[in-house]
Amino acid sequence: QQVLIKQGADKEGVKVSKKEIDERLAQIKKSTSKKQLDKTLKQMNWTMDDLKNMLENQILSTKLREKVAKGTKPTEKDAKAYYEKNKKQYEVPDTVKVKIATLPKKKDADALAASVAGGEDFDKAVKKYIKSGVTAQQLGRDQIVGIYGKELADKAFEIKAGEVTGVVKTKNGTYVAKVEKKEKGKQKTFKEVKSEIESMLESQGG
Repeated sequence: QQVLIKQGADKEGVKVSKKEIDERLAQIKKSTSKKQLDKTLKQMNWTMDDLKNMLENQILSTKLREKVAKGTKPTEKDAKAYYEKNKKQYEVPDTVKVKIATLPKKKDADALAASVAGGEDFDKAVKKYIKSGVTAQQLGRDQIVGIYGKELADKAFEIKAGEVTGVVKTKNGTYVAKVEKKEKGKQKTFKEVKSEIESMLESQGG
């Protein structure tokens, strides 16, 4: 193994100075008594030169690992290639800022929809059936489909900002929702995701 380490170090141009070995030896001497060190060397049938050789190999091995690891650090070119190949995963979908009231009883949903259609404020009308009211959520189509159902997603993306869906029944429940804002999706630029991609590639070993 020592021969392999030295061959690898020579190939990579990694060297260990006498000063580095002496410093490591000084640390050992500082952490143990001379008597204990002599005893350990005797047990291992080592001379002081053998110990120095072992320390040299330890330092070489550490330096070699560090250099190889540094060599696998992804470049900007690597990150750019990954981005171009996986552009789709850096797309931000269209979203809606929406308040969704879940009504277990169909008659309550009908009454809420009728109140809002008649001009009553959505938040005020909702509180008759849901005391705490409902909070606006920024959601994409897939998120609405997954949580509430396809029918509500279709309706939410069909109507304009400021409008109310009316009663929408899905396999997950009965809803009345108000769309407050609609936001168009976009493609994140390489600059926006560059550091994220580099970190990901580095954690995968380049």
